[in-house]
Amino acid sequence: MSTNNENKSYQVNTYKRNEVEFVKGEGVYLFDKAGNKYLDFLCGIAVTGLGHKNKKLINAAVNQID
Repeated sequence: MSTNNENKSYQVNTYKRNEVEFVKGEGVYLFDKAGNKYLDFLCGIAVTGLGHKNKKLINAAVNQID
């Protein structure tokens, strides 16, 4: 059973859930298990301006933690 199916009983039905399970994100793209690439139109508020796995942001966060 996939994580999406396990969690359905706990999710609020405010919008249609995507049937594609994304496994990673890079820049403005998301990737599914088969390696298909999708433009991320579903992005969260920070991802909109910064992208997924933004190297500069990651380095800045690591420097702040250190």
